[in-house]
Amino acid sequence: MKWYVLVIFLVTGLSIVGLLTISFNIDPYKSNAQIKYLFFTSLFMTLWGFGALVFNRFKLKPDWPDFYKSFKIGLIVSLVVCLLVFLVRYAR
Repeated sequence: MKWYVLVIFLVTGLSIVGLLTISFNIDPYKSNAQIKYLFFTSLFMTLWGFGALVFNRFKLKPDWPDFYKSFKIGLIVSLVVCLLVFLVRYAR
């Protein structure tokens, strides 16, 4: 396994731990802007890590993108999902 895949596993694991800690220990209605920023950052990193690993692992064609392209696709997917969550939550 390449070193950058291990880094992705580490960052994804740490962001999942941070996301769970924020979700279970902090009341979202009483939280301040820094906690919300930390939550969305953890959510973004979790989705980016999962996206990069999933798109790299489950290739539909043999000539599908290498890890760097999967990394970029994971970035785009996580940006879209986080923006949708943010807009649905705060655009009302």
